[in-house]
Amino acid sequence: MTVKGKPDDLISQAKEALGYTAALSVQKSLASLDDAARKKRFKTNLGLAIGGNCNMDFLIPGLYAGLAAEGISVLVHSTEYDNWIGEALAGGVEADAWLIWISANGASNGGLGRGDIPIDGIAGACQRIVESGAQAIVILPEALAAEADPFSPFASWRRDLRDTLSASLSESVIQLDPTSVQLDIGFKNWVAGRYWTTSKCPAHPDAATVLAQKAAVVIARALLPAVRAVAVDLDNTLWGGVVGEDGVGGIALDPHSDGNPYLRLQRFLKDLSDSGVPVSVISKNNEDDARQPFRECPEMILKEDDIVHFIANWDNKHQGLARISEALNLGIDSLCFLDDSPHEREEARLMLPGLVVPELPEDPDERVDFLTDSDLFLIPHVSKGDRTRVVYYKADAKRRELAGRAADFEDYLLGLEMVLTPERICEANLDRVAQLVHKTNQFNLTTRRHGRKWIANVAENPDHYAFCYSQRDKFGDAGLIAVVLALAGEDAGGIKIDTWLMSCRVLGRGIEHAIAEHFAGWHKEHGGGEVKASYIPTAKNAQVAQFFDRLGFDVVDERDDGTKAYCTKGLDVPDHLAIIKT
Repeated sequence: MTVKGKPDDLISQAKEALGYTAALSVQKSLASLDDAARKKRFKTNLGLAIGGNCNMDFLIPGLYAGLAAEGISVLVHSTEYDNWIGEALAGGVEADAWLIWISANGASNGGLGRGDIPIDGIAGACQRIVESGAQAIVILPEALAAEADPFSPFASWRRDLRDTLSASLSESVIQLDPTSVQLDIGFKNWVAGRYWTTSKCPAHPDAATVLAQKAAVVIARALLPAVRAVAVDLDNTLWGGVVGEDGVGGIALDPHSDGNPYLRLQRFLKDLSDSGVPVSVISKNNEDDARQPFRECPEMILKEDDIVHFIANWDNKHQGLARISEALNLGIDSLCFLDDSPHEREEARLMLPGLVVPELPEDPDERVDFLTDSDLFLIPHVSKGDRTRVVYYKADAKRRELAGRAADFEDYLLGLEMVLTPERICEANLDRVAQLVHKTNQFNLTTRRHGRKWIANVAENPDHYAFCYSQRDKFGDAGLIAVVLALAGEDAGGIKIDTWLMSCRVLGRGIEHAIAEHFAGWHKEHGGGEVKASYIPTAKNAQVAQFFDRLGFDVVDERDDGTKAYCTKGLDVPDHLAIIKT
């Protein structure tokens, strides 16, 4: 494949499966971008270290192309051949993430033996990477050419090796099994023994490029999910037929017949919900008819209790989708709409620019595979906070009910019984902190997308303010909802706020004022002095344009683009109704 065109054209093509030569062309073209073009095109920068018991060089073009397709500018550091463990333990590599390939070819010396690998050394090095604040992604041992014979001793040896390695790694380490890539491109297109003999590459360069692109998606999704909520149609989407016309007994839900593909989609959505992605219903239906299958059909995998917002009426669907987005406090570009009707999909796209609308196949049997192949829903790591997020969204509906009953807004906030818990950023919460830094847009004063390593380095310095905050109320625990990073300056007692962000899930309750109170108290205890801050406008953070003004900061500089620099000797913290737990 020959790649031609402007850098953006190349990046668009990079979203497709490229061969090694084409990916190399993309990499070279990206290198030609000047700083202004790079800043405009990429939403974040990433330092990536790569290493393993094999030659990783053939993966580099695919990593550059794949990460560029995800809006990430990457700088790759290649460790010396089979010396990654030493470099990781030494701690001298500045990287936000590590990609490590423990190759079966490397472990077997290209199919000559079936020895052991340094499991403890690998696990220890990965743990050191995680403790340093970087993300560790391990590519597990690939199937060998000898495994074309399913009874080959290499097959059982490699499976045992993979399972032992997998069990040794901590939960914070992302594990990427290359089997899906091998199956996708075909085993014969993967195997190329001459490349191991000549360059210690475990696969054909074209196959290594496809694997690199898959790894790039995993790295990108670990930073920022592509989809944070789903709204799904009902008739001919979650079941076959139209419940309002066919009746609950006439819709297709037989798992052994024509109901199977619809139940597969339900299973897909149920698993997403269990991973922290809220699922809502948007249907043109009478509400009683729409709810009937959930209440009367035991075959249903997706239960009524799994649905966060249930909208069934005869309004245009884009209106309901906008309501769901607003109720979840998520941008429309974080919401995915699934509907069997091309007319409904097109209307939603036109009326709600940015909405994620996959072009579902007409054949229900193809839909789950299509959604899986899209990589939109890939979730490399599920934290405890992710698992409880849907519970929070459901509880938020009860908060809205309380707001409707309250005599006034202050009465409503008092009734919530809010508690804010500040916590110093550390290894235990770093994953969630980094996730918030990379995905928060609306309440984000600077929208700086710092990497795990940078955040961890800031948190290690006791002179810096590096806190995250969890919030709960009488309806449930919102989990980790805010991050503030402020850097001690060279002037005695001075500090500069670098990052101040808060999840949209808790907007409008004064939580930000409780955070300001904690920051002001900490700063006073640590000597006080001048506090500097800045507001950098984006397309999504206009709501916080006056935030520092409301805290009593003075504007010392304002640019034509709306960027403002602030300073103050002391914060003027507004009243709030949250209890700060220390």
